[in-house]
Amino acid sequence: MKNKFIKLISLALAMIMLLIGMVACKSDTSDGSSESSSESNSESESKTDIQYGVSGSENGLRVLITSDVHHTDVITWYGIPSSLRMRFWADAINKEHEQKPFDLIIIAGDTSLDHYENKGSYTTNKVSTTKEFVDKYVSLLPKDVPVFILPGNHEQFSNSQWKELTGNERQGAMVVKDNLFIMLDNYNSKLEPNRTGDPDYTPTDVAFVKSQLEKYPDCKNVWLVAHHFEPKEETQEFKDLVKNEKRIKGLFSGHTHKSEFINLGSEFGNKKLAQTGNYSYSYYAAMNTGTFSDVLNSFWGFRDLVITDEYAMSQYIVADTKGPVVQFEGSKHTIDIKRKTVFSVRFY
Repeated sequence: MKNKFIKLISLALAMIMLLIGMVACKSDTSDGSSESSSESNSESESKTDIQYGVSGSENGLRVLITSDVHHTDVITWYGIPSSLRMRFWADAINKEHEQKPFDLIIIAGDTSLDHYENKGSYTTNKVSTTKEFVDKYVSLLPKDVPVFILPGNHEQFSNSQWKELTGNERQGAMVVKDNLFIMLDNYNSKLEPNRTGDPDYTPTDVAFVKSQLEKYPDCKNVWLVAHHFEPKEETQEFKDLVKNEKRIKGLFSGHTHKSEFINLGSEFGNKKLAQTGNYSYSYYAAMNTGTFSDVLNSFWGFRDLVITDEYAMSQYIVADTKGPVVQFEGSKHTIDIKRKTVFSVRFY
């Protein structure tokens, strides 16, 4: 009888813990607005040897932020067909997911070169490789993981066009457990159908950020993601918001094709911006110096963000890449790179 009672108590406790684990921060409205909200069923319990530099106990949330894949029929970087590069991208993400599951995937802009001066595939012949990227390659990603696709400076589609191409609006929000991810569009100055050239940087939409903070008051962590943040061009209102809003833990961006992180300084409350690298070409690290070693050292990859009760940290993952033959400075090189992590940053 005693053993039976103990078993009943254990079962009840297990059910309580399960219910606690399923609770996510809720919206304080019920207006049915279009901001996306997701709660993945993937509980990151996979036992792996991957370490994140802070703790070996990883029972929280894992997010992938990837950017600047530049699927295109306009340019082939390093002599590699874009279709092959996109397969490497999808395979690398799936391999990471198998080792330790993602709960959310964010693609932070520049999926294409649809709008590239007057040479982009859409600006020249109205063909969108963004659409092909979504249909052929995003569809290869893990089926149970929600995906949000941000526009970059090379996707100057109107909001309605962007939603038709990707399934989400140019700005939005995703909620996973008690974390709020606010997706921001900072390149919307010259959109279709009346595009007049390459866009100018547009300061962060503070009203939208505030509206999401108000809508999800129970989210204890807030993360801001955009294709690019240009601190010098941001408004004082945005700087003050990032500095004073304790729930804002960190920022993520692409655009530069770099993978490092930046301390934004006292104006932003010394909060950190993590750059998400690229899966296309490494202009800043490779072409400016002209050495093939720089190409290898900044090769294809993406960032993860791991969040537990004890900490939140991110690392840039240079993906396993074996096989492609790249053309660089007149010579051919076979790429054989083992997975490595660099530029780790702890947010709290």
